[in-house]
Amino acid sequence: MIDHGDRFRVIDIYREPSVYDPRLVASVFTRSGFTRPANTTAYAAKDVMTDGNAKAMEFPNISPIPGAGVDILSAFMISSNPSSTPGSFTLMLFNSPQDLASDNAAYAPTNQDMTSFIGLVSFDGSKVNSNSAVYYPIGFGHLYVRLSPSSTSVYGVLIADSAYPPISCENFIIKLYGEIMR
Repeated sequence: MIDHGDRFRVIDIYREPSVYDPRLVASVFTRSGFTRPANTTAYAAKDVMTDGNAKAMEFPNISPIPGAGVDILSAFMISSNPSSTPGSFTLMLFNSPQDLASDNAAYAPTNQDMTSFIGLVSFDGSKVNSNSAVYYPIGFGHLYVRLSPSSTSVYGVLIADSAYPPISCENFIIKLYGEIMR
């Protein structure tokens, strides 16, 4: 306020909405994974990849605030299979738990399942090491997702995009990094 004798004038303070303010942003991280069954049954394109249980992966506590909006800035997947023929995978994200068909079954979500779909990450790049493989999205910018009002988690369904020869008890770990507004 500015004092002009007995009159006061209110000065508006305007904050440019496009200005990044690190005091208003919190970094978030979550991970999930599974160990696939003890077999080497190859995946066909569009097959679900699980640990044998008919449940989606849970990425817990991606936000400390239920129902928050999260901007996923980075994602990658680590496989214990240093395959000479690396795969290509899609992680479909949902804001509610999903029941799935068994491992190696074609993914066929219902229309009801798709009402909780919030985005996807395509792991279409890879770097194979002597003991593992790292998969990452090529050209990934970011993915804004909104959590369910009562949840701090997101749920993921991993799908093979093409034929993929797994190893017995192959381990997959997926990590998601992002930011939420405080």
